[in-house]
Amino acid sequence: MTAFERLVDRAYRYAAKSLHRRGEVLPTWFVIDRNGDEIVEKTLWQDVQDRRRLTGVMSFFMRSIEAQRFVLVSECWMVATPSEAEGLALMASGETLETRDDRMEVVMMVGQDVSGETLTGMAMITRERGKPHLGELERRNVALMSAFAGLLRPLRETRH
Repeated sequence: MTAFERLVDRAYRYAAKSLHRRGEVLPTWFVIDRNGDEIVEKTLWQDVQDRRRLTGVMSFFMRSIEAQRFVLVSECWMVATPSEAEGLALMASGETLETRDDRMEVVMMVGQDVSGETLTGMAMITRERGKPHLGELERRNVALMSAFAGLLRPLRETRH
């Protein structure tokens, strides 16, 4: 198991435990710095603009500590669409998913390692038997979602 896979596993176990204990998974970043130390940071956001701002702050932070890898876990809603075009149209419409009966509750995981390993994945949340339960992680090792791509870029040197 690679160091990145171990971090993914740790983040997944944290999400499952948090969901079981508190009934929710707050947006939480697991970051390994240049010295191999782990930093765990929660970033609560209200909306897309907040998420973008906080992602920018985390990107700068990770670059400043020369992060070697990160994994973000966050609870969210998703809707299945018949095609990618319909999914993009739904996103562009600005419709909120909280009013849709066909929404699914999931924990999303995205991550990246300086070696080039990436992860996008999700785990379904079920609430049928009392406390919520986190299903198996469905890994999709494809390009990171654009909002989280390139967060480990090195800081540019400032020239005076």
